Amino acid sequence: MFLSMLGVDGHNKCHVIGHDLGALLGWYLVNLWPNYVSKFVAISCPHPNVHWEYLPPSSFFNKNWIYFSQLPYLPEMDALQSDLKIINQCYQHLSKTKQSDDLSYIDAYKYTFSRTEDWTGAINYFRNLPFYRIEPRNSNDSLNKEEDMLQVPCLLITGSNDVSVKMESFIKSTEFLKTSTVRIIDNASHFPHQEQPKLVNDLLTSYLVRVKNVQKELQPQNSGGIVGRMKGIVTSTVQYGNTLKDSMQRNILPITTNTS
Repeated sequence: MFLSMLGVDGHNKCHVIGHDLGALLGWYLVNLWPNYVSKFVAISCPHPNVHWEYLPPSSFFNKNWIYFSQLPYLPEMDALQSDLKIINQCYQHLSKTKQSDDLSYIDAYKYTFSRTEDWTGAINYFRNLPFYRIEPRNSNDSLNKEEDMLQVPCLLITGSNDVSVKMESFIKSTEFLKTSTVRIIDNASHFPHQEQPKLVNDLLTSYLVRVKNVQKELQPQNSGGIVGRMKGIVTSTVQYGNTLKDSMQRNILPITTNTS
C-alpha cells in the first residue's frame, strides 16, 4: 500500500534512510523500485554486493557468527546467555557512558529481547540476507556500465572508528552508483547517528532539504538593464553549482568534530 502511493505521477517520491540491517533492506528497496525514491541514505552499511565479502573479523556479527546463525534454536538460546550480554556488546557506546538515559535504552532492548522467540525474527535476517545479491539490470555484457548503476542519488555515512565494516567496502559501493557521496563521521563507531547526532542530523538536513530549498531561492531576479540581469544569472548559477557539488559528484570528505 505504501509503495502504491509513491511514484505514480513521478513527483510523489520519498527519501529512504536506514542504518545497518535497515539500510541493507533499503538497498534492495531503492534498486527494485528506484522510481519511488528521491534520495537514499545508508548509515554504516555498504552495498549488499560487497557488504558480506568485506566483513572484518573484528565485527561481532562476522562470518563465523553468520555460519553459526544458520543453525536452528542454538543462536536464539546463545543470545540469552549472561544477562543478554550480546546487547551490551552491540551497543557498547550506550553501555560505556553510564548515563541513566543511555542505560535505560539498554534495559529496553533487553526487555524487548528477553525470550528466545524474540530473537528469531532478528536472527532470520542473518540467516537469509547474506545469500542475496543485486543483479545487474542488463543481463547482457554492456559497454556502458552506467546502465547498470543505481540512478537514485545516495549518501553513504560511516564512523571513523567503526570496526564492524571496512572503509574499503564503502569505496567499492560507489561503483554501483551513478551519483554518490561518502561522509566519514569522526569520533564515531557503528552508530554515528547516536554518537554524533547533531553532526549526522545537520548532514541529513543539508543533503535532503537544503538543495531543494536553495533551488527555489536562487531563481534569477530581474534587475535594471541587461548587464544587471546577466550578473544576477551568473551569480545564481555559481552559488547553485557550489551547493549541488557534493550531491552531484563522488567525493569522500571527513566531517570533523568541533573540539573547542
